[in-house]
Parts: sequence; structure tokens; C-alpha cells
Amino acid sequence: MQPDTQATALTAAQELEILFEKVHRDTVEALETGKVDVVVVHFDQLREVVKDLDRALAELKRVVEAMSTEQIPTLFVNNHIKKTTNIVGLGRVTVNTTWSGSLLHRTRAYAWLRETGNQGLITETVNARTLGVFARAEVKAGRPLPSDIFNITTKDHVSISARGDADEE
Repeated sequence: MQPDTQATALTAAQELEILFEKVHRDTVEALETGKVDVVVVHFDQLREVVKDLDRALAELKRVVEAMSTEQIPTLFVNNHIKKTTNIVGLGRVTVNTTWSGSLLHRTRAYAWLRETGNQGLITETVNARTLGVFARAEVKAGRPLPSDIFNITTKDHVSISARGDADEE
């Protein structure tokens, strides 16, 4: 990284620290008012700031990801480096290969895995969100899930569906 880029990154990090302190201060002040409208407006403004910062950080992460998965592995190939090299002042650098897979035809894939003696790869899973939706419906119907076999938690969150003036409900 060029010195001016490093300096800019350091300045940005320092500015974020200042931002965190000011956001904390403003949040405490908004909460101390005890007024829902003041707190929710502050919350909405803070969400917008976070969205802007997320967009900027996402771009930096895309650059890092491209370097890690495309550009540096290509440089290794072009420079006839098989897997690992040492960089003075940094250390050992290795290009690893990560494998992942998914099933195109679940029933056929499960059958093939069983036929080839690899049934240990097959596991039953329950999606956490799906279980949460199911638990909510069951509780609302008066049938809570047994707490000795399920860990169901709830967490409140705020959503804002429309901008503009709204009457208090």
C-alpha cells in the first residue's frame, strides 16, 4: 500500500473512533429524553449512517476478496509458485483451495452416498429461522415447544416502514 493510502486508512480509522464516541454520546442523550420520537429519529439516522459505512466497507471487502481468490492465486501461477512462498517482513503466504458442494438431486445424491458407504455425510438439519417461525406459530396457538429439548429465544427489534409524519398509535 502506498504511504498516502496507509495514511488515509489510519485517518479513517481515527475518524471512526471519533464517530463512535459521538454516536454513543448522542444515543445516551436521546435515550435520556425518554421521548419515543426523539429516540426513533436518532435510531433511523444512525441506521442510515451504518448503511453508508456498510457500503464503503463492502467495497473494500470486495477488493480484499478479489485479491485473495483471484489476483494473488493468479500471480502464484504466473510466477511458478506451487502453493507457499515466504515474504520478507510478512511471513509465509499460502494459496489454499477450499472445496464446497451442494446437491443437485437430493434423493439421488442421498442414494448414491448410501450405496458408496458414505451415509455418514447425511445429516438431518432444522433451519433455525424455520424453527423460530414454527415456534412462534405454536406458542400463538397455545402449544409451546418443550423447553427441555428446544432452545427458543426471542429478541425485539425495530422496523420503520414509512418515512414522513405519522400519528402516534
